[in-house]
Amino acid sequence: MPELPEVEVTRMGITPHVVGQTVTKIIIRNARLRWPIPDAIKNIEGQVIRKVVRRAKYLLLETDIATPLFILVCQAVYVFCPQALW
Repeated sequence: MPELPEVEVTRMGITPHVVGQTVTKIIIRNARLRWPIPDAIKNIEGQVIRKVVRRAKYLLLETDIATPLFILVCQAVYVFCPQALW
């Protein structure tokens, strides 16, 4: 688990790239997590990301209908790229 400064730097780094973007697809690669991922997560598809905030060591991506929580782990790599690049 990264420390607070790394989480804040990650928040500042991804904010200009994701705010205002539309969630086009949710991909769950491993559903065997500590808590079950609700089926309602798919409702976020089509929503616009309004704000990225940090709460402790978690990142929250606010949309109009929900605020999914992202946990950063040292082994994870999050890649955000415009659809035109793939």
